Amino acid sequence: MTGERQGQHVLTPKIVFISDGDSREFPFRLQRK
Repeated sequence: MTGERQGQHVLTPKIVFISDGDSREFPFRLQRK
């Protein structure tokens, strides 16, 4: 995670961070439950 919240504990309710090596823009993609 980068930006102003870098290094802080960020709560992401109902969102799962999935590692995706094929992604070009982001090292992960968001999946909502």
